[in-house]
This record gives sequence, structure tokens and C-alpha cells, in this order.
Amino acid sequence: MKKPLKFISFLIYLVLKFANFLISNSRHARKIIFDKFSKSGEYIMYSNKYNFVLFSKDYMISRSTYVDGPYDSFILKKAIKLLPKEFIRETLIDVGANIGTVSIPAIKDGLFEKSIAFEPNPKIYNILKINIFLNHLNKKIIPLDFCLSSKNYDNLSFKMSNTNYGDTRFNKDNKNNSFPTNKVKKLDSFLKLVNPLKTLIKIDVQGFEPEVLLGSKFFLTFKPPLILELDPIIINKDNFMKMLDLIKKNYTNFFDLNEINSKRNNVIYLENLFFRLKKSKKLSNILILK
Repeated sequence: MKKPLKFISFLIYLVLKFANFLISNSRHARKIIFDKFSKSGEYIMYSNKYNFVLFSKDYMISRSTYVDGPYDSFILKKAIKLLPKEFIRETLIDVGANIGTVSIPAIKDGLFEKSIAFEPNPKIYNILKINIFLNHLNKKIIPLDFCLSSKNYDNLSFKMSNTNYGDTRFNKDNKNNSFPTNKVKKLDSFLKLVNPLKTLIKIDVQGFEPEVLLGSKFFLTFKPPLILELDPIIINKDNFMKMLDLIKKNYTNFFDLNEINSKRNNVIYLENLFFRLKKSKKLSNILILK
């Protein structure tokens, strides 16, 4: 009786081993698993170099991470290659950190020494903290549940998509859920936590980028490298121009990170890029340097 049991156990082991191999090496298999089998629960686990608890109903960041690896981490890696060689990568400020798909790989791979990860959405913030713990990075990543805006204690509302958990939108109105005013701060309020000369700021906040930058006026005088998502579909022209004026005061160059071969451009041409993206109904990620 013992031999058949051993044989069955060995077969089960082989099946599990093969299933794990398929999941790790087949993008198609991962897509099927997420789309067909993850709906039975609220969460699904990703574990392949990095560990993430993902939302099974999130068809943007969570799905992309499960299928292709940590969402948007490639943008940071591409930007790093374009930074001046003398720039010291000490701190990453990750505004709109979501579940940690940029901060966690950045620290785990040694791209930065530490990260401050801002994620104001309570549901997502709780998973961000779990993911930091799962990757043993509690001492290197500081999660903060503040919404960054143009002034402290701003009156904001927010709305979260049911299928895209990366689409939490903040607005200066009271049409949706009101956000606690004691959790609204300017980025300048956190300057004492970092050395601004050794800090890179990444901002991806669904069209709220101008407000974040307007609350970072003192910080930007140190000219830290910036990575911004530029989406003309949800950033209106007036807010973009306010943001552009602030950028022009402190920076000289930018790179379009969505180009295959990113080239250095003068920041005066950011306006051209904005309207070109608006016409084509696309977005881009840009690296801004002094």
C-alpha cells in the first residue's frame, strides 16, 4: 500500500511542479488563470522574485502585474539609465504608489536605498503595507496614506473605479466621497524626510499631477529628477499650463519615456507634446531634468 501512495504523491508533486513552471514561464497561462480563476476570491497572489497580494477584480495594475510582472517598474528602470551619472540615487518618492509595483522592485533591486510611498486610497493602502511586509522591506519603504495637493488641508473628493484600481481620481469638489482634510498635505511638508539632492520623485495620480507639483514649489527649487504621467485626456489645458510654468522655472530638459529611443528635449517643447498626445488620445511618461 505504501508504494502506490508514494507513486501518487510523486505524481501530484510532478503535476504541481509542471503547473508552477507553466505559470512562471507562460504569459498565456497567467492570463487564463487571472481572467478565469481569480474571480472566486477578492485577492490573488503573485510570487516571482517579488511578492504581491493583488486585487482579483483589478483589470489594470493587478492583472498587468500578474501577467507581465510589476506594473510600470520598467518606466523607472528606463529613466534611471537617462539620469546624470553624478546623481546619487538615495530616495525614491513614489506619489500614487498603489500596491507597490514601482517602489518594491526599486528597493529590492538596489536601485534606491529607500522609498517614501504615498497612497491615499484606504483599500489600496492596506494592501501596499502588506506587500511591503511580504518583501521584508519595512525598514526601507515608508508607506504614507496622505493625498498630496497644492495646499495643506485642501477640500477634496475622490472616486475609485470598480475595475481599474489604478484609477482613483481626486477633485476639488464634493460630488463624490469626501477625503479627510487632515490627510491632505503639500509634498513640501515632507521635505525634512529626505535629502532633496539625492531624491527622485515619481508622480502618477490620474490627472492630479499639477496639484501635486504646485504643492512642491520649495522642493522643486532643489531640482530633483521628476517622472510624471502626462495624460491630456484628464489634465485640462489650464492646469497643464500652471504645471508647465513651474517646470520651466526649475528645469531645462525632458525625455519622453514612451518613445523607443528617448531623446533629450527642451522643456519648452512639453506643450507641443501635450497637444500631440491630446490629439492622438494617448498618454506618456516623461522624465524631467535640470
